[in-house]
Amino acid sequence: MKRPYLPLLTRIVLFVAFIATLIGCGGGGAGSSLSNSFNLFITDDASTNYSGVWVKLYKAELKGDGDTGITLFESAEGLTVNLRQLNDGASKFLLLAPGQVPAGTYTKIQFEVDKTVNLVATGSGAPSTATFPDSLDNGAGHSNLALNLSPVVTMPGSTKVVVDFDLKNWDVVNGVITPVLRNHDGTGLEDSSRHERFEFNGVIGNLAGTAPNQTFDLTLRTGGTIKVSTDDTTDIVGEGDSAGLTSGRAASIFGAFDPTTNTLKANIVHFISSNQEQQMAKAIGLASNVNADAGSFDLAPKYTKGFAPKGDTVSVTTDGTTVFRGKNGITLTKDQFFSALAAAGSHANVDLEGTYDDGSNTIAAKSAHVENEAEFGSAEAAGRTSNPNADTQTFDLAMTENEGMHDLTGTIQVQLSPDVAIKGPNGVVTTVDQFFSLLTEKARTVTVKGAFNQDTNVLVASRIEYKVDAAVNFTAKGTTSNPDSTGGAFDFLASQVSGLDLSKSTAVHLTVTANTVFRDENEQTISYDDFFALIDQKSKTLNIAGKASLPGPEFTITSITVMPDPVVLEVARGSSSNPNAEAGTFDIAVAESNGFDAPDTLHVQLGDGAALKGPQGISINRTQLYSYLNEMSRNVRVTGDYHDGTFVASKVELIFQ
Repeated sequence: MKRPYLPLLTRIVLFVAFIATLIGCGGGGAGSSLSNSFNLFITDDASTNYSGVWVKLYKAELKGDGDTGITLFESAEGLTVNLRQLNDGASKFLLLAPGQVPAGTYTKIQFEVDKTVNLVATGSGAPSTATFPDSLDNGAGHSNLALNLSPVVTMPGSTKVVVDFDLKNWDVVNGVITPVLRNHDGTGLEDSSRHERFEFNGVIGNLAGTAPNQTFDLTLRTGGTIKVSTDDTTDIVGEGDSAGLTSGRAASIFGAFDPTTNTLKANIVHFISSNQEQQMAKAIGLASNVNADAGSFDLAPKYTKGFAPKGDTVSVTTDGTTVFRGKNGITLTKDQFFSALAAAGSHANVDLEGTYDDGSNTIAAKSAHVENEAEFGSAEAAGRTSNPNADTQTFDLAMTENEGMHDLTGTIQVQLSPDVAIKGPNGVVTTVDQFFSLLTEKARTVTVKGAFNQDTNVLVASRIEYKVDAAVNFTAKGTTSNPDSTGGAFDFLASQVSGLDLSKSTAVHLTVTANTVFRDENEQTISYDDFFALIDQKSKTLNIAGKASLPGPEFTITSITVMPDPVVLEVARGSSSNPNAEAGTFDIAVAESNGFDAPDTLHVQLGDGAALKGPQGISINRTQLYSYLNEMSRNVRVTGDYHDGTFVASKVELIFQ
């Protein structure tokens, strides 16, 4: 009978993805060999009993017949991970090791871990430890945890293997853990938003691109190689000259794996010496309990090196020798650094190096880098205004772009500071009253600079610049739907547009004015009532001219012409030629035509949403249509509109006799 046990976690999932790649050898008579790239991930479906489950990993191996092993990951000092962080209600994934796996058959995966697991109880934060049973000892003070793979992994091939450390069924009796492992399906792994950031140490190589948008290979100290990408949000920091990336330089990369591109998106590139890497304790996590006067704060680490914390947080102290850094690795003063922590609130992510004291659970920081600071009025956002309130001096901003706001999207509130500077076109100074009068009149496009508080989603503006909306002339051709004669409006789906970037896949809602001129298909002026009577009967093709205020756009319709219904071309005999799937065109040698004077060879352009019919009138898609046309010349019947030498087809039928 099973004795009562303490449930640690509901699940930890380890995922190994293997993708076959062909590596060819150049030169006459040279052969080729197959190898398989892989990615090893960990995840957790934890119980709520623990806020911290710190496990130190030393090695991961794939084993085949005869217990021969391929090392996936190896670290002499061990890699400490808080498994509990890898779940926020659903599994989150952390890339542990990339690399190459040779051809062969693999039946087992084995992990070498520290015999001791450090636990932090939820709520109380009380630390404790548990150990794996002696039967799992490997003779070096570590434990081996293994699972027989089902099915087995055969290389080369395209295989994904998921190992589930099913901790909801693990027993913890008298401080000894009996583990249970099983195969798992890896659900959620392909969702890039579920991947957790982590640190990878190695050497930069194969650097490509132009700063800040660069890529490089990172040859890992623990084995394997991973592709890394940087952009203008990547912070580059380190000892000495850290102005740019250099091949051959040792670096620590902190970022998250993107399964859609198979690259590591770098948040921080940290250059450090090998001596520094070996000696310093390291932690990355969220800051709290900030005390600028004392130069201290607490850190809830997601990643550590060289220690396991004794609780949910570690205490951090700084002194006159601590190096402070901020965005893009710039050196900060102590006051600037602590202002950055205060501005970022609960989202202040800090990268620390220093000396850890086990007795006091404290890091004496040698360097501290706040990754996502929003200090010194450095946040900036541009967009469209709404909900102006002159009394509270606030308005909402639907952002189209921003900087220094932690990748936030959507709408924020802007609060004017007492000393805000407001300027209009050509730098004209505007008072607060004048500005809110403009916002009340209509929505405006503005750029706001100031200090952003992510906890409240409020940007306190120190400077505002607004623009006068630009108006452009445009013409468009398209079809109507949902006419509203009472409101003088209808929906319009454009097929051709000039002077304006207008969607051809989504209808826009247009409203006519008292000055709009209406014309029929004979270019004769008609009344408002006659126009809506025409489009009430059925969908009509219109030519529209007007002005659009940008951004928006907001439309002012000056004229509308109702076009004749499309003519019909019937081809009883004839042959297709020159199919171009990319352009959506082909030619027809016309045998018969109806409704217009067709040339001998008719150039056909597929219209948006054209109906396509194949054998026996079965609906086909565009790819299938061009597959038929590319096989051989086909008899074709098209229906549509002939204009300026091109037949825009609303329907295409292949005739099989």
